[in-house]
Amino acid sequence: MRATFPTYTIGIILFIQSFLIGQWNTGGYVEMEADITPANTFTYYGYYKLRFDLEKEINRQIEVNCSILAKQYWGQDEFLIKDYFPINPDYEFLSFTMNDTLYIDDLFLVWRTESLGELIIGRQPISLGSAYVWNPTDIFSPKDNFDPTYELQGVTALRWLYPIRSFELDGIIQPIQNGNDANMYLGLKGNLQHFDYTISVINRNYEYNYAQPYQYYKDTSIGFSVVGEILTAGVWFESNLVVRGDHYPDNREWAFGIDYTTPQSLYLLLEAYHNDAGAGYTPGQYYPVSQVLDYLDGKIRTLCEDYIMLMSRYPLNQWWSIGAWTLRNMNDKSEIFSLQLTGSPLQDIAVDVSIFSFLGSGKTEFGIQESWIRARLNVFF
Repeated sequence: MRATFPTYTIGIILFIQSFLIGQWNTGGYVEMEADITPANTFTYYGYYKLRFDLEKEINRQIEVNCSILAKQYWGQDEFLIKDYFPINPDYEFLSFTMNDTLYIDDLFLVWRTESLGELIIGRQPISLGSAYVWNPTDIFSPKDNFDPTYELQGVTALRWLYPIRSFELDGIIQPIQNGNDANMYLGLKGNLQHFDYTISVINRNYEYNYAQPYQYYKDTSIGFSVVGEILTAGVWFESNLVVRGDHYPDNREWAFGIDYTTPQSLYLLLEAYHNDAGAGYTPGQYYPVSQVLDYLDGKIRTLCEDYIMLMSRYPLNQWWSIGAWTLRNMNDKSEIFSLQLTGSPLQDIAVDVSIFSFLGSGKTEFGIQESWIRARLNVFF
């Protein structure tokens, strides 16, 4: 049964906006999406989404930010995992449900001082690393591999940014559910000619589905990321090496990429990724259910070890662009291919229409899935 939020909450948000207008900076958007699977089994589903942003500068030092998000689904809302991942038939009953939501996505305070730097307290957006799809040094906000530029959920954390001559110190502490430990990140950012780099030490606590509830594993890792330009091409590299770990000792994770825009405005991108923690692939065998569940929960970045992404985009005119991208699992040889039409036909309106096609055998990560069409509309205010 789908959980719903009261319809009058939209009115409450609009009332808050009218009450605060003139005192707070406000903004946000309405998003509508429809997804259709037209092939073997016709299904449709989608959602309506409202994001309402508030910002208030108390004085030169203190700023308060709040974002309220409401999302309501329509059409199919329960999905069997076996339709999207090749798992053992004994687990065909496993499913996930898309529930309606209303929550505070961001709520944080920014305190800027000359002597102590910048302190950010509360549920806040955090995005770390230099790579486009996969960020090995980001333990807080995993991206959607199908839509890596989509906004990330807020993270409850304490963040401290402190300049040291030509460097910047970036410290993050995130509480976890067991209440007696925390995820911690300490990075040192610098610049060397045409390159920006970050060296980091990361302490992570993580829970897997096959472990007991709130039984956490720990690891400590050294991270490095760099982004810059060689000739006229953008390049980036990001890595994370576990130096001490309970579950994946000596785990290596890295991403490398390059992008380039031709004189004819054709944009090209390539990114490769490796993760030792990914599942090994045996032809004809099912993937471990625990690995699939951890991937769906965002506890691991990818299902397998090695991936590559290729993307291109070309502007048709000042309003519309066409693009294509492919994401390939290098272990089981399955892949996704997508064609996209994006544009802004009117001011403050964005449109995205995408077609997704899946290639590979029935026991591979992407080969088991059916092709689908997605249409998304955003209206900003």
